[in-house]
Amino acid sequence: MIMKFKHVLLTVFIFLLIGELVLRLDQTVTPFAKDEHIYLAVKVAETPELKMVEANEVPLDDSTFRVMVLGDSYVNGLGTDENKKFSNILRADLLKSVNSKYKRFLVLDVSKPGNNTLDNYNEYHQYYESFKPQEVILPYNINDVEDNLDPATAASAAKNNHEIKHIDQPNTAQKIYKVIANVHLVQFALRSFHAYLKSQGVVIPNSELDLQLKSYTQNKDNWVKSKAILNTMMQEVAAKNENMTVILMPEYNVINNLSAFKPTYNIVGDFFTGHPNVIFINPVKYFKNYPINELCISKYDGHPSILAHKVLADSVTAYLGATVLR
Repeated sequence: MIMKFKHVLLTVFIFLLIGELVLRLDQTVTPFAKDEHIYLAVKVAETPELKMVEANEVPLDDSTFRVMVLGDSYVNGLGTDENKKFSNILRADLLKSVNSKYKRFLVLDVSKPGNNTLDNYNEYHQYYESFKPQEVILPYNINDVEDNLDPATAASAAKNNHEIKHIDQPNTAQKIYKVIANVHLVQFALRSFHAYLKSQGVVIPNSELDLQLKSYTQNKDNWVKSKAILNTMMQEVAAKNENMTVILMPEYNVINNLSAFKPTYNIVGDFFTGHPNVIFINPVKYFKNYPINELCISKYDGHPSILAHKVLADSVTAYLGATVLR
């Protein structure tokens, strides 16, 4: 019995050791995932419209319909072909518009991976004067309440990163927890487990997703700050007689199982609905007739696929065609 127990312990140890080595090696030289890495350029995409802005050559006449697209990686096109992401499909759709009072359509995509509410507001301000959009499109992600939302501290974030801060020495239990938490095999298993549960519509208490949802349902400080920024932005858009369309970006890999998200989505919808010159769209209904595996880039990743980008762009084009383009 003792020999069998030792054999089991040795087997488990060897399994963990090999698993740890494989994961560390894979993350270092990627022999098993050579073509699966996605490299993000955290910058505004190079487009004809951006070149016009940089050269100060944007046609600002009344015959040109100018659209500014804000947002994060969900609309920026993570994991999709550059020519098949939302803003490029929208541009192509608009160019096919018939019976429109506009002769030319420009779509300036200033989305960036990782953008939050404050980032989107700053992007709008940075490009407004040179582009003067008649339509502002904000695909809103519930994780837009994350990271720094304080304009004052955001401006001095780089300086603060160099300040010396006092850190309490961890006790023995904290040291052990840190060692275990830093084991690559444990991190991989936990991420996979969380992703699987999320794909089934299950939210783990106190997980990153759970804290995001509670930001809204419990009116946490980051949601309060987000609302203040968004209110300012929507008031400015209305004052300039521009139109603003806010699109709720769902988790596309769980789009048929959003019960855990509904309270938050309702809060977001109630907030945006009723503001002057703002139209709120919850696009879930547009995707009901499509297989879920065709709407996301991965089973455990909620970013929209090429198909989802197209469905979303076509739907927005139809809305614009029935309203502001008539």
